[in-house]
Amino acid sequence: MATLLLRTVEGRTLTSLEVDNNFSNLNIEIADVGNNLSNAEGNVGIVTNLTTTATDNIVEAINEIEANVNALGSMALQSN
Repeated sequence: MATLLLRTVEGRTLTSLEVDNNFSNLNIEIADVGNNLSNAEGNVGIVTNLTTTATDNIVEAINEIEANVNALGSMALQSN
């Protein structure tokens, strides 16, 4: 979370530099949120590519997809 200096906490008017620092901190935080969103979108894209060959039995299909998800999770952990 961005660190912001507040007038109510300081009990005085903020200097121009302090206000500028607040905006800089917000910009950094917004960029971080954007990067995290891009990473999440990338991971969702991987999950949507999951398929199953077990079409005769719903339990088998769910188990196959679960195994694929677990495998993707293991690959993601290994790449980090």
